[in-house]
Amino acid sequence: MDSVALHCFVSYAFANTFKLKVKKGNNAMVLGNGDQVPMDNHIKVHVRIQEYHSQIKCLVSKLNDVNDLILGNDWLVEHKACLNF
Repeated sequence: MDSVALHCFVSYAFANTFKLKVKKGNNAMVLGNGDQVPMDNHIKVHVRIQEYHSQIKCLVSKLNDVNDLILGNDWLVEHKACLNF
């Protein structure tokens, strides 16, 4: 989860591994560290977290090797998530 990310993201590697259909686009986004990375259109990903099951609309992007999926602020707000650190 990333409360700073405006949207949900899924990595290219994840999309390729599970053969998810991704439309190629010519968009780019700027990361918090200033890096510019290519971004494709969105896809729907089936997500299960304990008893929660849903399809989440995600933007496909090059993410680091650690994260396959980022649940962004749009998802957090929609589900009234409360992050307690």
